[in-house]
Amino acid sequence: MKLHFVALMLAVATIAGCGLDGDPSHRPPAPIATADVLALEVSPPTVQNFDDKPGADGFDTRIHFFLQSQAAPVLVSGKLEMSMYEVRDDNIGQAVKQKPLHVWSLPQESLSRFVARSKYGWCYVIRFDWGQSVPKTERIVIQAVYTSPSGAKVASAPLVLVMVPK
Repeated sequence: MKLHFVALMLAVATIAGCGLDGDPSHRPPAPIATADVLALEVSPPTVQNFDDKPGADGFDTRIHFFLQSQAAPVLVSGKLEMSMYEVRDDNIGQAVKQKPLHVWSLPQESLSRFVARSKYGWCYVIRFDWGQSVPKTERIVIQAVYTSPSGAKVASAPLVLVMVPK
């Protein structure tokens, strides 16, 4: 249900040409505590090589948060965690039940430096570099989880990324 809502909101924003470019202030709104939906996008939709050495190093994301009561994305005041899992067989659902290979934790103070505008509205543009936690499988699953200041959690849908040959 929530994924359908996000898809509908993104489609409406695209059709309406809603990019918030007409906003004269060009300042992001104040973060709010709650969000109903976390939409995770990997852009470009593959793992990336950041250092020109052989092998992939991580992935770039755009993360939008939504309230079901409004069309435009919101900024949040809680903590964001991104987890990366190795896919060891064809059961993608099992991957997110394992211990993650790597977890990035970003408190709200850190999130503010990643605020950007997309064609849909305000979002977070974040590069995740896995450093020494290099996946050894052909595919990985990533999932973002937002924790509000009150402790409520909202998770993105898990996304599968194919590792590029080394």
